[in-house]
Amino acid sequence: EDAGQPHLLAGAEAFRAGHFDRALVEFEVAQKLGAGPAARWYAAATLQKLGRAGEAVEAFAQAAHEDPKGHDPLLDYYRAMALYDARLYLAADAALAGLASTAGPKVAGLAAHVRAQIATSFAREPAANA
Repeated sequence: EDAGQPHLLAGAEAFRAGHFDRALVEFEVAQKLGAGPAARWYAAATLQKLGRAGEAVEAFAQAAHEDPKGHDPLLDYYRAMALYDARLYLAADAALAGLASTAGPKVAGLAAHVRAQIATSFAREPAANA
């Protein structure tokens, strides 16, 4: 049995329970013990939930490089939100746009809401420097 698998499962359980610090530790241990590329995707999502957007953006990029097909619409949403939280609004908007056709109704609705916020922000003229 894969030595990292119990840590991957423990990380998923902690994530679902909202214990993101513990989830991150479990996912990182799972990665080190060879649980496979899924652990990197989940660690990236956990970084986003912890408010560590810059690190999450980097972790998602690494996960996509190592395992381009290892994501799903929910992970794509977390990736888009990491981009948004890192103030990479155009990249976030593009990532969220892709969710309209792949995500379920709840995630698609969340994505549409954030895209509307981005559109509103870019519709206003920038404030003049005083």
